[in-house]
Amino acid sequence: MRRQLAALLLLASLAGCPAPPPPTPSPPRYSVHLTDVGSGLDDVVAAVSSLRACTPRVARGLIERKGARSVVVTVDLSREEADAGVAALQAAGAKALVVEVPQ
Repeated sequence: MRRQLAALLLLASLAGCPAPPPPTPSPPRYSVHLTDVGSGLDDVVAAVSSLRACTPRVARGLIERKGARSVVVTVDLSREEADAGVAALQAAGAKALVVEVPQ
């Protein structure tokens, strides 16, 4: 890939063409992780169901399977969307955090 780019730049400079602009970096994306359900399981199930756009049964299964690990509730969100998701889970009594998705 780098050789192809170098060859393209060399050809462009020989032909008198300006070099192509560097690619613009994509904005960072985030995910919401549920770390602790707390005592209000039904409220947390409702929040997860709303965030994932799934049925309460699917949300409950996801939460109950988590064990000692955190559950990835949603992915590929903007920072504002992820913060809103964490706020919804915290309002339901859960503990959650925002994690930046590696590019």
